[in-house]
This record gives sequence, structure tokens and C-alpha cells, in this order.
Amino acid sequence: MAAGNYDILIEQGATFELTLTLKDINAVPINLTGLTFRGKIKQAFTDVAAVANFTFAVQDQNNPATVGKVIVSLPATTTASIVTSAKGTVRTNTIMVYDIESQNVSTGFVTRWLQGQAIISPEVTT
Repeated sequence: MAAGNYDILIEQGATFELTLTLKDINAVPINLTGLTFRGKIKQAFTDVAAVANFTFAVQDQNNPATVGKVIVSLPATTTASIVTSAKGTVRTNTIMVYDIESQNVSTGFVTRWLQGQAIISPEVTT
């Protein structure tokens, strides 16, 4: 299954949080037990260093209401440290790239779930 394309807006200096519900080809939520998650934001695909690393909180996979759900986040301190290209009096968003993957702990199988642009909106109030 190909990764979904979804552009995200990250407001510099604010907490970023996105709840994903991962589903199979039949639109049935996937039990995420045994999966670890990773994801990065980079200025460009070819960059070695990440601008930020997402944190992940897999929700209770024994509760039918939260099966397949994982919360992707960045704390405000992390978003505040993202350097933007904004200058002067015009708000200029900085466009970067990101993706989110999981890895099955038992098999090592890696799945890319989501990818796209990470649009960083510069902060005025610090």
C-alpha cells in the first residue's frame, strides 16, 4: 500500500498534534500492537540531519474506539526551535518535507504511512 500524501501546518512555538487512524485496504482500523513509529521533518529529502523528530503515542489497542489510533506530536519547545526563512513584515511560511513510518518489532517490516510537506508558520510572540 502506498503512503498517503498529506501536507501539515506547524505553527512555530505552538504544540503540534495530529491523530491518525491507520486502516487496512478494507478501511478496517489496524491493531498497532507490536509496531514502533518514527518520523522526521527535514528541510530537503537529501539532508542528513532532521529539523525535528515526531513523538508518537499509540492509543489503547484493546478499546474498539481507539484501535488503529496513534497521536503524532511535537512539543512547543521543538516547534519554536525550527528555523524559518521569514524576514521583515510579511509572514512567509517555510516549506519542508516529512514522513511517518512504522516498524514491526517482530519482523522488522517497515511501512511508510504518511508523507508530504511540513509548512512552518513563523511565530511572532515568543
